Amino acid sequence: MYSYDMTLSQKVFLAQFDAIKKIASEESCVIVGRCADYVLRDNPNVVNVFICAPMEDKIKRVIDYYGIKPEKAASYIVKKDKKRKGYYNFYTDMDWGKASNYDLCINSRIGIEGCVDTIVDYTKRRFNLE
Repeated sequence: MYSYDMTLSQKVFLAQFDAIKKIASEESCVIVGRCADYVLRDNPNVVNVFICAPMEDKIKRVIDYYGIKPEKAASYIVKKDKKRKGYYNFYTDMDWGKASNYDLCINSRIGIEGCVDTIVDYTKRRFNLE
C-alpha cells in the first residue's frame, strides 16, 4: 500500500489521510488537527475552522488543563505551536493559521461556548439549515 522508501512519519500521515477521508465519507464528524482541512479540501460539505488564542489565555489553559508549571507554560506552548506549524506546513505546502486557508477563524477569547455558537451559526448559514 505504501512505498518502502517512505519514512515512518510519511506512512503515518498517509494512514491518517486515508482514515480521515474514510470517516468523513461515512458520517458527520469533527476532526481536530491532523491537516484535516487539507485532506478534505475537495469535500464541499466541510467547514474548516482555525481557533486561536492570546498567549495569556493559552498559558492559563495549559496550566489548568495539563497541570504544567507556570514558569514552563509559555515555552511549552511555543514548542507545541512550532511543531504544529512545521507539521502542517510540511504536509500541506500551506501556512498554518493563515486565515485564507480556513472558512472561519475564531479567537477563543469569546470562550468555548462562544466558539461553539459561532461555528454552529456559521454552519447553519453556510448550508441553509435554518
